[in-house]
Amino acid sequence: MSLFRKQVGLVRVVAAVLGGMLLGGCTAWHTTALEPERFSGEQSPEHARLILRDGRRVLVSHPTMVGDSMVWTEAGSTPADAMRRAWPVTGIRRVELRRVDLFETGALLLGAAVLVAVIAGAKSNAVY
Repeated sequence: MSLFRKQVGLVRVVAAVLGGMLLGGCTAWHTTALEPERFSGEQSPEHARLILRDGRRVLVSHPTMVGDSMVWTEAGSTPADAMRRAWPVTGIRRVELRRVDLFETGALLLGAAVLVAVIAGAKSNAVY
């Protein structure tokens, strides 16, 4: 236990880095088809990222296709001040949804296992 007391700064940095990896390491943005069936009122995803033809990226909440437009509420707005926005489908290059990324999740778990093994090895080699 004295090893960790002497290396408190290192342990904090490792914990912060590992915590940051856990926040986004298991999901990634994946392109999905821009089809009315995927963006109907009943099957609309909670959040999506639109990549517009001019290169801008727009994070949207509850996107729905209505006629020839994508309609959504601003991401992060509260229900009381939610503002509806719309963009013509022809002006959208692609739509991305956040999904679990198996490769990144596996790499994260492998990295965590290696970190635990290194800490356990350092603890067993420590001189008391």
